[in-house]
Formats: sequence, structure tokens, C-alpha cells
Amino acid sequence: MNLRVFATVLAVLTAGALAAYGFGPALEQSSGWIGFFASFWRLEAIALAASIAASFAWPHVRGLRKGDKAVAVVTRTRHAAGGRLAECFTVPVVLLDAGRKGSRVAAAMPDGTVEYAVVSSYGGVFSAATVMVSDAELKVSKVD
Repeated sequence: MNLRVFATVLAVLTAGALAAYGFGPALEQSSGWIGFFASFWRLEAIALAASIAASFAWPHVRGLRKGDKAVAVVTRTRHAAGGRLAECFTVPVVLLDAGRKGSRVAAAMPDGTVEYAVVSSYGGVFSAATVMVSDAELKVSKVD
């Protein structure tokens, strides 16, 4: 859910609801929807429902774009005494490619390297988008 999209769509649709309520009698005569425009709260409920739906749909419509900030979940395995040791940590990254859920994008890591990552989720209200980097992904280059 994107709060900025929610507030913008709600403001625009509330203005539309006020206009429809103000011009209600004329709209009812021309459209034949008797009583539909008579209740401001019905129009406002429709505006609220549409703005909630738009704010949830927006990340899926937009996807991730070049320059967006994300959180990379990095999983590495290394050989240790007596076996393999798996480690997992998160780092903030900047995306260098546009992508959608499940696609492969380049991400600039905090140490200056560029690694490929797979988009696993879009951002929410309080969370950033998440990309997954694993041992299978190759290091590309050093960013200057």
C-alpha cells in the first residue's frame, strides 16, 4: 500500500464526490439514476474504496525502477571447519535496472560492487522493496 497514492486518489475522488453531490439533481435527471447522487456518504464510500484499491495496486502497476532503494537479502555459504556455514544478512541497495517481481536486476551494494538480484517483493507502507542475492548470482563490477 502506498500512502501517497492513497491520499492523492482520495483527494481527487472526494472532490469528484462533492461535485457529483452538488450537481446531483441535474445528474439524476440526465442519467436516470434516481437517488444515487443524493447521498454524499455513499459517494464518499465509493471514493474511499477506490483509493484503497488504487494504493494496493500501485506497486504492482509501477514495479521497480532504476534508482529505487531496496533491501537486499544476501545469502552466502562458505566452507568452515567440518562442513559448510550458511550466513544471511540484509543490506540497503540501489537498483540499477527496472524490474518486476521475479525478474533479475542489477543492484549497487554498499561496498561499491554491483550484483545481480531477483526481485522478491514490492515495498509496503513501512517496508522497502526486497531483492534476493545468493551465491549463484555473479559479481559484475566495481562502481566508481
